[in-house]
Amino acid sequence: MQSAREYFNYLNHAYAAVHKAKEDLFWTTYMATSDDQAAFVRAEAAYKEFVGDPAKLTRTRQELALVRAAPAGAKRDALLLVRAGEKGDKPVVMSRGGKSYNAFLEGRVKGDSYCLILHLSNMELKRPKEITNGDGGE
Repeated sequence: MQSAREYFNYLNHAYAAVHKAKEDLFWTTYMATSDDQAAFVRAEAAYKEFVGDPAKLTRTRQELALVRAAPAGAKRDALLLVRAGEKGDKPVVMSRGGKSYNAFLEGRVKGDSYCLILHLSNMELKRPKEITNGDGGE
């Protein structure tokens, strides 16, 4: 599982770098604080190349298969959950303008294609109250 952890850490850091570069250039050109369209085009191409790389999908599937085949336990389960923080023990939380959002990943695979969607919610999610004795929980 160490191989999977190292690969997922690499993916996280590499993705963050290409995404940040693209987003920073997008907003500076969009807000007209920069006119470096060529740099934005290069950054966007690098981002699309990164997220569209079939070798990364193949390797991710291989690493996930090894993790899923490992005996159940905290180390395995930590790799199957989307978590944040230096130790991967915190929820993924993003903020904008001081408002916090929980982040949830949804992945879809069709053939050799994949789509990873990041959902943001400012709502606290709680487990529904368990209904007992057919009384509707009231």
